[in-house]
Amino acid sequence: MIYRAAIFDLDGTLLNTLDDIADSCNQVLKAAGFPTHPVPEYKNFVGRGIAYLVKAALPGNSLTDAAMEKLIKEMRAEYSKNCLQKTKPYPGVIETLAELSARAVRISILSNKPQDLVEFMVKELLSQFRFNTIMGVNNRFPCKPDPESTLYLVKQMKSPPEKTVFIGDSDIDILTAKNAGIDSIAVAWGFRPPDVLKSAGAEIIINRPGELLEFF
Repeated sequence: MIYRAAIFDLDGTLLNTLDDIADSCNQVLKAAGFPTHPVPEYKNFVGRGIAYLVKAALPGNSLTDAAMEKLIKEMRAEYSKNCLQKTKPYPGVIETLAELSARAVRISILSNKPQDLVEFMVKELLSQFRFNTIMGVNNRFPCKPDPESTLYLVKQMKSPPEKTVFIGDSDIDILTAKNAGIDSIAVAWGFRPPDVLKSAGAEIIINRPGELLEFF
């Protein structure tokens, strides 16, 4: 299949954000008296937004709703301050996006990160590319894997669904594409191992960003 448009996940797909996420969450946990986690463990916590991340990082579920909301708010504030300390595009991402742009492929971003953070990070790290739409968590659409935001992006890019592909590193991304009725390509360099991607139904798994070019 040759595609005309692509929807990219952000974390674990275009940007390696794991260290900054882990450092920020560990700082919040430590300040609140909770145990911290090694950076690799955060690969299991990310993908469903900041609230899910904080809850997954906590030992048990004994906090009141108010206490939980306080920690989530603190995590968002801490991460907002430190989201660009170590984060950078994965090797080969810049070159691949440049080639897709040269081929006039329409590209968008869909993330479960808050909208303002997505816009900020794209502006700072990927500003040389013209994305059709940059979308994070907002009040308009539910988070992935709900298909509403994906279907909206397909419409905005004016691309036939059968010519549009969702590219991501997680089971959430694969499920999002399935729910929206479009194809997906899973990437093996992100936060989920290939066996998890295959279990989610991934039929195509690539190992390097440059491998995407054969599909466009």
